[in-house]
Amino acid sequence: MAVADVIGSPALELFAADMEGNVVCLDSNGSTIWHYNVQGEVIRSPKLGDIDGDGNLDLVIVSKSPDGEFRLWSFNASNGAIVKNFPMVLGNPSKKIFRSSLHPDVLLVDLHTDQDHWLDNLPSDMSNRSNNPPGHGGAGRGLHIVVPSHNYLYIIEASTGCINRLDVGDIIRNMVLADDVGNGQLSLVVSTISGEILTFETPVLSHPLNTWSSPLRSRLNGFVQGYSSPVGIIVSGKSTEFRDVLGFFINVSFEIFDRRELPKDYSPKFVVQIGIGSGNKKMRLRKEYSSPGKYLERIALTEGGEYSTLVVSLTTENGLYFEEMFPIGYNVNYGKGIEWLLALPMIIAAIPLMLYRKGVFMEGGSLLGTTVNQQRSRIE
Repeated sequence: MAVADVIGSPALELFAADMEGNVVCLDSNGSTIWHYNVQGEVIRSPKLGDIDGDGNLDLVIVSKSPDGEFRLWSFNASNGAIVKNFPMVLGNPSKKIFRSSLHPDVLLVDLHTDQDHWLDNLPSDMSNRSNNPPGHGGAGRGLHIVVPSHNYLYIIEASTGCINRLDVGDIIRNMVLADDVGNGQLSLVVSTISGEILTFETPVLSHPLNTWSSPLRSRLNGFVQGYSSPVGIIVSGKSTEFRDVLGFFINVSFEIFDRRELPKDYSPKFVVQIGIGSGNKKMRLRKEYSSPGKYLERIALTEGGEYSTLVVSLTTENGLYFEEMFPIGYNVNYGKGIEWLLALPMIIAAIPLMLYRKGVFMEGGSLLGTTVNQQRSRIE
């Protein structure tokens, strides 16, 4: 079951699929908007994203037919129409080994190198990537679907139907994840049934809206791909840079975006919370905003020094939850500051004395008065 805001509507829509193959879309009152039966069981939760780049959310699921055939389906989230090039068959059902494989789970991610149109324009005003020279990831618009089946990894450009298949040599157990593993690039993380973890690096720069670091993209809502989400929050790159903050305050810059086409008399509400720790127990800010835009907030840090995670979360008026997490250190090396605090006054006080002593020696005198050698010369 998945819940999402649909572009062009201020209300929530709920998407669900069951073991009998029924895929339904319900409005906020529980009434059925559209229904389709895929003739096979659906175990994994549906995923949502603009896979064909037309500005509308699409629903993506995998069904398993009675004879063991896995099929990849995509529907227009608004009206239930089947998206072009779907359904697709994953694997070869004639082989028994495919019938016993684990039910695949879907990852939606953009592996194109040109992604600026996602961030600079509304979904309804996207540039047509097919007019530009093909880059990495293909010339189509929208997202890629990354889905495992047995020991094969399928990478599908949804808008064109182009399929790439990679044999990883072992059964892929779980959903493929996409995140930055430490080099600034987006990597695909694959875990196999024998316990191996494989990473496949891409030339695509990592962006928080294009990552999927767990089966749920966030703790309370995680079914919508970030670039396609009608509502969300982005923390600026400078704020997410790992650093050790020395002091009691830190500035956090973030942007709230809302791509829904709302009625003029509709008043959206965005509640932003900033907390320390992945459990968000140490709350440092809770503020309500009435409009999207860029904001800068200053929060107070807790006492003591440690490395922790800063969680910036957004909750909409409909209760949908989005978050971004990044590591930070605060007052970890506070001892260095204390050392300078004690040593600096002593150094400053010693400088005049050293300069005065140097001047006395140049005139032939001494800070210690008459020396023994000077007394002997006087007696003689």
